[in-house]
Amino acid sequence: KVEDCWVKDCRFINHIGRAITDLGSKNLRIEDNYFEEIGKKDGPYPAIYTKSYGNEGATWFAPSSDITVKNNVCKNLNRGFMIFNTMAGANLIADNYVDGWKETAIITSNDINALGGSSTIRGNRLMHGRISDIAAGGLSCASTNRLTILNNYVEDTDYGAITLTGARNANITDNTFKDCGNEFMWPYGPFSERYGFSIGTDWQAGKTRTIDDINAIDIGIDGGIGSKNLSITNNNFIERRDIYPGSYFRQVKSGYDASNPDHSLSSRVFIEGNNVSIPSGMQFFNST
Repeated sequence: KVEDCWVKDCRFINHIGRAITDLGSKNLRIEDNYFEEIGKKDGPYPAIYTKSYGNEGATWFAPSSDITVKNNVCKNLNRGFMIFNTMAGANLIADNYVDGWKETAIITSNDINALGGSSTIRGNRLMHGRISDIAAGGLSCASTNRLTILNNYVEDTDYGAITLTGARNANITDNTFKDCGNEFMWPYGPFSERYGFSIGTDWQAGKTRTIDDINAIDIGIDGGIGSKNLSITNNNFIERRDIYPGSYFRQVKSGYDASNPDHSLSSRVFIEGNNVSIPSGMQFFNST
């Protein structure tokens, strides 16, 4: 819980865990730093972690707000670049360079902008994401709200370019997504399976996710929450490899509630005006 803090021109190298953790800060700026081999392969331990302090309604609750993460350079991260769950204010992730990570580079959740404000992810360059746990995408923005993703470059990720299931009031524009999605083997099972809380007969560890089951972008329902007012326009969708995913877009149907279809179903989702350069054998939109 800090206010008007600036973390600048620092070097974080070979640290098992988070380099920077923000819990309930205001006007925090993280700029022009260098991160290498940061993070822990098991759990939410990216290089940078932003979240509110305490739970909403508690006397000690402090929302994280007005956070800027800009012009940082990251190489060979052992987890992702950051988990970005600021709840209020004007928040910005801009002009960062990330070359090599495990898990997902940038993650937001339904906490983002929950108390108002807006967030922008702009001008970042994300390349070479590899599976080490349960995902390895470029951006995961499931159930996000009031988010603009603008002018980013994402290339060569195992799990896909971006997840937008359940996203609401989000604008995805002028980005380039290139050669995203590879065949891979899950090295671990889900957390519950790994720690023995709910071990089932259908384990994940050691299973292969084949290239035909991969896609670059997920939209649709996330845990019963459908996308609303989601615009995906003027982006570059590029696939140049000889072996490529089965589809570019996939419509996810997760947790549909028949008693509350307005909440569960997606509406006002627009995919238009994009530049598409993919093989003829690749399905553009998989709705099955």
